[in-house]
Amino acid sequence: MKKRTPQEKKALSYARDRRNVYGEAPHASRKSIPLRKAKRNRANRHYADQQLAYPATGFDEALADALESRMKHKVPNDWGKYPDAPLREVIAKKSGERAAMRTYGGRNALRITITPKFSDEVIEVIRKAKILGVRSGTEHKYTGVWVVVVDDRVFVRSWNDKPTGWFRSFHKEPHGTIQADKLELSVKGKTVRSARLRDAVTAAFAEKYPTKGSRKWVEGFAEPARVLTTLEFFPCKP
Repeated sequence: MKKRTPQEKKALSYARDRRNVYGEAPHASRKSIPLRKAKRNRANRHYADQQLAYPATGFDEALADALESRMKHKVPNDWGKYPDAPLREVIAKKSGERAAMRTYGGRNALRITITPKFSDEVIEVIRKAKILGVRSGTEHKYTGVWVVVVDDRVFVRSWNDKPTGWFRSFHKEPHGTIQADKLELSVKGKTVRSARLRDAVTAAFAEKYPTKGSRKWVEGFAEPARVLTTLEFFPCKP
């Protein structure tokens, strides 16, 4: 086996290693993550014990079948931690923060968020597009979705929040690509948490799609459950 150089080891570490970026202190994470998993598993065992309480003496095949059916009826609860970020992204973010601190002075500079933006030409193409092709990662197929532009920012919303749908895929892998007209752009998707922005997106849908045939979809996108699936796209490097 060929011995790797320090540069090769560093490149492999950047590609393979990951870091917890949920926001907790590392000491708290080491305790809270196993604790949350244990609580979920404990709840599942408690439910199984309740369902398997055998009220009869001796063996009753019908009752055993009923208990087995009752156990399989409910899917066990699962808890998954927030995905760790690749070490390359974590280091790039910290390097950017240090550069901002050197340029603007002190930790107050970190409050200045420099968000990448699409060019005016791209925004105009997306603004005119009725359907936007979206794809998380590189393995998925493109899905056509409605798209609106609010304050020169690009937003989409999911109609069916399925476990295998494009919205959940962007949660697992935020980086992907979008298609508009003849453009194909690398993007990063981020869930919108601002209620003001989500309301603005709802209003933008009604303004952009005013036809009678679109009314059903416009009203559907205004429902609270679908409002929470609002996603914003930012440009990023391929």
